[in-house]
Amino acid sequence: MRAAFLQKEFEQTNLDKMNDEDRLAATQFIEAINRSPADSEMDISWQEQGEGYYAHLVEIDDRRKRDKQDALEYCQDLIHEIETRDPSSPLCNSMDMIEPQVLSVMAEIIDS
Repeated sequence: MRAAFLQKEFEQTNLDKMNDEDRLAATQFIEAINRSPADSEMDISWQEQGEGYYAHLVEIDDRRKRDKQDALEYCQDLIHEIETRDPSSPLCNSMDMIEPQVLSVMAEIIDS
């Protein structure tokens, strides 16, 4: 089951194309990111467990094990999502936390 999903995947036409397992995972992912960590202690817990927006790091790792090019494309899409985000989004902190890690993974994939 997938760990995370990009914003564009939540368009109804994309959700309709998903199998039941991925649609359920997408629903759980969006519910988790909408909850957003309440405080810094909870944020640390989310980082350690790959919850909420941090699930993207789990998704990248899973993709990287299967197909480095797919992982690279996912990273590029995620960086675009981060760079074009709404500055008032409650996810800004989580996005800022994972951006350097995503860029680092991208560099590793390109160098390999």
